[in-house]
Amino acid sequence: MREDEVDLQLNKRRIAFLATIAILIAVIIGTSAYFIVKGPKKLPGTGGISVVNSMTDNGKIVIKDPYEGEKEIPNYKYKVSSYKAEDFVTDEDNIVSYAGNKKTGINVTYKNGDIDWVKVKESGVDFAMIRVGYRGQYDGKMYPDQMFEKNIQGAIDAGVEVGVYYYSKAISEDDADKEASELLEKIKSYSITYPVAFYWEFTQNPTKGKTPITAECTPAQVTSFAQTFCEKVEKEGFNAAIFVTKDMGYEYFNLDKLSKYDIWYSEYRKKPAFYYDFSMWQYSEKGTVNGVNGDV
Repeated sequence: MREDEVDLQLNKRRIAFLATIAILIAVIIGTSAYFIVKGPKKLPGTGGISVVNSMTDNGKIVIKDPYEGEKEIPNYKYKVSSYKAEDFVTDEDNIVSYAGNKKTGINVTYKNGDIDWVKVKESGVDFAMIRVGYRGQYDGKMYPDQMFEKNIQGAIDAGVEVGVYYYSKAISEDDADKEASELLEKIKSYSITYPVAFYWEFTQNPTKGKTPITAECTPAQVTSFAQTFCEKVEKEGFNAAIFVTKDMGYEYFNLDKLSKYDIWYSEYRKKPAFYYDFSMWQYSEKGTVNGVNGDV
């Protein structure tokens, strides 16, 4: 074989070898990129929550909660929170603002007694979520909140914006429908500018020998109760919302079926840590506001 033919064969082999190396590098880089994408991703908000696994074999997400550690949650299509933990700031009066914007509200019932709403407004409160009524957790009967009319009129007269809620213990869609009807009848002559909320709390354990009526409710049922209530409220032109704790949001409400409703989120921490988006955060039950006797 001539010398030029030998050089040609060597060049061909060298090119083939380099091409193979290039392919291997591409595969290695591609595999590395895959694992980087699949690894922990720090979200821009939700109190420092990070995603450990964006999809498990059963279709859920594994997150790392700053307070509770790793936990598996449903992968809902509900909008993910974009709140930044560092933008929640608490002042010397224990009032929280977010990114320089402060909209402070209080949640009141007859238990707060006779409220001086002028003093409440002067203290910096912008809005109030006022209970319209409630259902007994043992007898299942509906009761009006004894201070509703006085609270809502006093708040409006003082320039405090208002939203309302019904404290539900519904165990059927019919129960939820009746609660919505009762609430709508009560608020029809008032200007409601904040949400009209479905506030359902799960009570399971017997107390003093009595079993709560909600003890056997399933997640599917609870979601249907919220849908029934919120659909009726929205048909009347109000902005419906659901009251959600972390357990309720992850374990009971199917947020895919409630995606068009706002969330009123409750977590008594210095900063909220919830994967999904929320419009209001209830951060304390030990607040003090001038004009309100006791905790609020």
